[in-house]
Amino acid sequence: FAWGAVRNVWELSDMCFLKRKRSNETLTATQNLAVISGLPCERKEHDYHWPAAERDEFTLPLPTAPAANQAIESTSMLCMMLMLPYSYEQELVIMQFHKNASVFRCDMYKIYSNQLIALGPGLTTSKILSSQDVEQVNKTVLDLHSHMALWRQVLADRDYLQAAWIVKVDADTMFLPDKLRPLLRSYHGDQGDRGVYLNSCESGLLGSLEVMSQRALRTFARG
Repeated sequence: FAWGAVRNVWELSDMCFLKRKRSNETLTATQNLAVISGLPCERKEHDYHWPAAERDEFTLPLPTAPAANQAIESTSMLCMMLMLPYSYEQELVIMQFHKNASVFRCDMYKIYSNQLIALGPGLTTSKILSSQDVEQVNKTVLDLHSHMALWRQVLADRDYLQAAWIVKVDADTMFLPDKLRPLLRSYHGDQGDRGVYLNSCESGLLGSLEVMSQRALRTFARG
């Protein structure tokens, strides 16, 4: 494309021109002060999956099986948060990072968000494909869509293969990994074929703290 930047030139000033580049054509950069021109941004293929239909939002990729000879410590944890960017959650994550608290005391940790944000030295968010918009019904926040995008990305990243347990924590939840480890140790070797998840409340598993074994995550992904 090109735009006529020169003044008072018939059929050039303030005119826009668009030409098609042939697939086998090679362009050479030249300087012409009369026009401003360039190539439009190109869309490149990537591995991100943006759901085309509502059904796709609830379809997870098939999990990867761990290596047969892989040895993983029985209480090792991959801990993660889904952070709403530019909110109080971001401030909490940064504070916890500097104090080495919450998920940052786990064996591995990741902070997910719908934007790439540098939170501190060596800490940048991992991106999920979601607007993170939520609905609110009777003072209850419904954020199923963003959490499905989170689990889709967790499975795609495959970091879970390096940990025995996967822990998802809200930024405003008090989480003490060292208190959780003895409980996880008691489940070593007793998970059955489908794995184990822990109820975080008497009424069941709540989103503020979700704990599941690696095998349970693979079971969840297979539906």
